[in-house]
Amino acid sequence: EESIKMILDKYKAAGVDNLMALRGDIPDSMEGRPKGKFCYASDIVRYIKNYGHFGIGIAVYPQGHIESKSREDDLEYTKIKVDSGADFAITQMFFDNRYYYDFMEKIRNMNINIPVIPGILPLTNLYKAEKFCSGCGVAIPSSLKKKLEKFKGNPEDMAKAGLDTTISQCRDLVDRGFSHLHIFTLNKSAAPKRIVEAVYPVKKPPFSSGGC
Repeated sequence: EESIKMILDKYKAAGVDNLMALRGDIPDSMEGRPKGKFCYASDIVRYIKNYGHFGIGIAVYPQGHIESKSREDDLEYTKIKVDSGADFAITQMFFDNRYYYDFMEKIRNMNINIPVIPGILPLTNLYKAEKFCSGCGVAIPSSLKKKLEKFKGNPEDMAKAGLDTTISQCRDLVDRGFSHLHIFTLNKSAAPKRIVEAVYPVKKPPFSSGGC
């Protein structure tokens, strides 16, 4: 608790306004669930809420958290985090927008009305994405796998086809009114930059022939 308060004090002094409150992955060396004051994300959400000052973000899982017994249980955990003081949420990545739309319908029926920003992973390499997703319970649609497996020996074409799919996914979200997106960059800028430019094209203002 002391170290958390020290971190919050430093963030506040630095002018930070919003935080993502995550429990984090359980270390492989730890047996069973963690013990102590901050066993769940809701614990730290509640602590930050009582501290004050910060807007608090949480993670939510359209396909359910890998540790949850069911998607229904996971929705209840989501409500606990929201009731603990969360102000907004960012989803785990997904590749089929139907999971997100279904999730949004369910949480609205539970009177959860905070903003929920779709989390988007640029799909530039099928096999790296599969490895990444296997640890968090995210499914890649079989039709999408089949589409990208055609480019197994050509990583550049796979990246292009994958990004085209991601751009289409983002456009569908924006067209349905979900205009804010969170892109997982994985410390790389090229693919996110292309997505942003394709989904949010900057319209140049008209210029006169005089070139003012």
